Amino acid sequence: MSVREQLKQLVDRMPDPDGRGMFTEDVDKDRIDQAIAAIHAGGPEYVTGLAGMLAEPGSEADVKPRYALHCLVNHVLIIGDDVGRKRLCETLAKALDDDRPQRVKAFLCQELGWAGRGESIGALAKLLDNNELCAAAAMALVAIRDGAAKALRAAWPNANGDARLHLIHALAALAEPQSAEIFAAAVDDENREIRIAAAAGLAGTGEASAADRLLGAADIDHGWERIQLTNSCLVLAERLAETGDTSAAKRIYNRLAESYDDEAESHVRDAARRGIAALGNA
Repeated sequence: MSVREQLKQLVDRMPDPDGRGMFTEDVDKDRIDQAIAAIHAGGPEYVTGLAGMLAEPGSEADVKPRYALHCLVNHVLIIGDDVGRKRLCETLAKALDDDRPQRVKAFLCQELGWAGRGESIGALAKLLDNNELCAAAAMALVAIRDGAAKALRAAWPNANGDARLHLIHALAALAEPQSAEIFAAAVDDENREIRIAAAAGLAGTGEASAADRLLGAADIDHGWERIQLTNSCLVLAERLAETGDTSAAKRIYNRLAESYDDEAESHVRDAARRGIAALGNA
C-alpha cells in the first residue's frame, strides 16, 4: 500500500463533524490517538502528504485533514518530542513555499505559531510582505516570541497597506526596547490605529526616554485616541515604577495630574494621584 493510501486511511479515522460543523459526536479518542501516532511515526513524508490534503476551509475535503494536522501538532507537544516537533515544523514551514490557497497557508501559520520555535521564523518572515498572509504570519511570530521581533522589524520599512497595522500590533505585543525607534516614529503615522498601537508598544518597552514622546502625543483633542494614548502614558509610569525608576514614574504622574484639568478626565487625575501615593517617598 502506498504512503498516500496509508495516510488517507489514517485521516479517515478522524471524526465527522456534527450538524453544526463541530466535533461533538462519535469521537473515539483511542482511535484518533492511534492514527495520529502512526502519522507522527511516518515522519516528514506523512506530514507533507497531510499538508497536501488540506483544502479550502469549510470544504468537505478539508475537514478531516485539518483536524488531523492540528491533532498532530498537539501530539508532539504532549509527548514532549522536541526533535519530532522541530522536524514537523520544518516540514510545515517548507509547505508554505508551495502553491496552495492563501487560507490554507494561514492555517499552516497558525499551527507554526502553536508549536514553532526558531526553525519557523524564516518561513513566516517571508510572508510579512503579503497583505493577505501578514496577519497570520505576524500572529504566529508573536506566539513564538524569541527572535521574532527582529524579523518583524526587518519587514517594517517596506510594509504597505494593512501589513503596516499588523506589524506594528505584533511589535507592540512583544514591546522590545530595540523596537522603540519604530514606535516613536509611528506615533506620528497618518493612520490613527497605527499611532495607538505604536504608543502601546512604546509604553511596553518601559523606557524612561519614551515619557516625553508619549505625553506629547497624548496632548490632543481627539476623544478615543487621547484616551488610548493617555492609557499608554499610565502604563509606562507603572512599568517604570515596577522597575524602580520612581523619579521618571512620578514625573509622568505629576504631568497627568496637572494637565488633565477637564472634569470629564477626572479619572485620569485620580489615577495619577493614586500612582503618586503608591510611590510614597520613594
